[in-house]
Amino acid sequence: MLKELGRWTQIDELQRLDLEQAHSKFSVVGQDIKVDSLQLISKNCRVNVWGTVESAQRLDLNGRLTVSQFLSQKIPNELEENFAKSKDGESRYLDFQITGSVLKPQTDLIERIIGDKGKLLKKLFRTDHKEKRHDRPESEQVGPPSNG
Repeated sequence: MLKELGRWTQIDELQRLDLEQAHSKFSVVGQDIKVDSLQLISKNCRVNVWGTVESAQRLDLNGRLTVSQFLSQKIPNELEENFAKSKDGESRYLDFQITGSVLKPQTDLIERIIGDKGKLLKKLFRTDHKEKRHDRPESEQVGPPSNG
């Protein structure tokens, strides 16, 4: 999931995620697994997950993706506001959910990264429109003919 996210955002460190540490703390209560903490830690990224796996099948987990200041500077401007600033003032994080089943997990991480799709599209199209207009020679720009 993180490698796919890295490919989509073009953040190389996520594409080649090298874990330095992994920790888990969980308990089994009847047929349910209560995940107190599952942490995946690399140099510039940390993923924390907690919640319940009901009847060893259905997932009801919450997660937080935290990226270092170094990686947060690589987040495209259009997506930056979807990440909250951590208490340390340097790193950024994004909360997400994991649902579905153990065999077919689902997450809203990509939707959370994209945020408001309409707002994102407006930003992208405004930027593209302005850049294209400035890049074209004046004779090719569309608009009313000049009197001259």
